Amino acid sequence: MRAGFLLLGFLLMFSFPVGDISVFPLGGFLLILLAVLRLEKFEKIFSPSKYALSAAAVLSLALLVFQILRQTAAVASDGAAGDIYTLLRLAVEIAEITVMVMIYPGFKVIAVKSGVKSLEKLTYAAMTVMFAYIVFQIIVTVIRVFIPEILTGFEIVIVYPFALGYIWRAVNVWIAFTLLTKVSGGKT
Repeated sequence: MRAGFLLLGFLLMFSFPVGDISVFPLGGFLLILLAVLRLEKFEKIFSPSKYALSAAAVLSLALLVFQILRQTAAVASDGAAGDIYTLLRLAVEIAEITVMVMIYPGFKVIAVKSGVKSLEKLTYAAMTVMFAYIVFQIIVTVIRVFIPEILTGFEIVIVYPFALGYIWRAVNVWIAFTLLTKVSGGKT
């Protein structure tokens, strides 16, 4: 079930909010953690990632609780609450990136040991897209915060990091699918 848990976990990392609440990242981190706990028995390189996954699960739980609280009258959705929400979302994004940086070397080791070149190439592709996503996200965020007038007439630029994030997550899903079909042979 290792590759199956990874596949489901990566699918849940696509954050589609239901109203203003996004439940999926918490489930994604937990499923990826289950997969990593099983994978570390075969490859010790996965061991450090379980700590990052545990922290990511806690952060995503805090985000979920805060999103639920924002739906009540007790917590306003603007002002300090809006800043806390933004910080929690940023922390969850950073946690997801940290987790993937720690997991990708394990995928590479599995690819080399199993002789599946496509998995090794997918791992490099995922890292490349992830770093492009990080750079675009930082640039667009800085521009939106400090010099938003630059984006006048070019608002489409705001969508680029969002699109890159979804492409990165799609590559992660493809990696898990490759693990499931070519490495595990369907015997997860």
